[in-house]
Amino acid sequence: MLALNVSSALVASSIEMSMTAFIDTMGLAFPTFINKKKLKTPSTKGTHLHKHLKSDEASKRQQEAEAKVVLDRGYQSLLGMVLWAARMCYPECLVGASMLGRVMSCPTEEAWTEGISIMNWMIQNRLRGIKFSASGNEEPVAFVDASNKPDPSDGKCQYGYCIMWMGGPIVTVSKKLSHVGLSAAHNEYM
Repeated sequence: MLALNVSSALVASSIEMSMTAFIDTMGLAFPTFINKKKLKTPSTKGTHLHKHLKSDEASKRQQEAEAKVVLDRGYQSLLGMVLWAARMCYPECLVGASMLGRVMSCPTEEAWTEGISIMNWMIQNRLRGIKFSASGNEEPVAFVDASNKPDPSDGKCQYGYCIMWMGGPIVTVSKKLSHVGLSAAHNEYM
C-alpha cells in the first residue's frame, strides 16, 4: 500500500511515496489507543527496551503474565504494522521498531506504550512521505551513527545509517552491532 504522487512539469520534477491508507488502517486496528496529544518525535526520549534480566521464578512468572496481557492486546500485530511503515516511508521510526522487536516474544507494558507512541506519531504524520526531487543531491550522501549504550542482555549497541540520493533516503538501517564495542569510537568504527 504505497502511494506515489508525481509532480507534473515537462518531466516529473519530484515523486513522493506515502502510506496514508496503510496508516489509516493501522489506526482502525487500535482505535482506543489513538492519542490526540501532538508528538514531536516518534520514540520517547530515553527509551531503551531490552529483554528481561531477572531469572528467579517469581519474576519469570510475573514477566510471563505481563507478556500474555500485552500479546493478547495485539502487540505482534502492532509491531508488524509499525515495522512495515518504518521500512517503507518512516525511516525515523526504525530505531524504535528495532527495540520493539527485541522484546517481541515477551513484551512489557513499556514496550506496548512505546509501540502505541510510534503508531500515534505515524498517524499524526500520515500525509507526509519520502520525497525524491530532480533538484536533490545527485551524488549519494551517507550518514551513520552508533550508540554507546549497550543492551544489558548482550552488551551490543544500536547503530544506524542512511544513504540519501536525490533528496530522499534510498537505504536506511537501524539495528544492533554484530560485536560488543569497547568504546564510542569502536562502536562508530564498526
